[in-house]
Amino acid sequence: MRDETARVVYARVIALDPLINELFESADAVEDETLRSQFKKAVGEVMGTLYFEIMLPLEKLYPALIPETERPSTKLR
Repeated sequence: MRDETARVVYARVIALDPLINELFESADAVEDETLRSQFKKAVGEVMGTLYFEIMLPLEKLYPALIPETERPSTKLR
């Protein structure tokens, strides 16, 4: 995979984050407790799949993709 392709894929997954969060929050409006739980579980699985199957592997291959604010500090305290 080329650098640019990785950047595009990573950015698109990040762009999905607000939509997925809204979808998760919308589950609160589901009155049936079983369906609400199923809904939240499914959305959580989507979130996990995006992170563990797409973002994490890309971050390992291209560490520069990780936003500066999420990188571990290299400064000694």
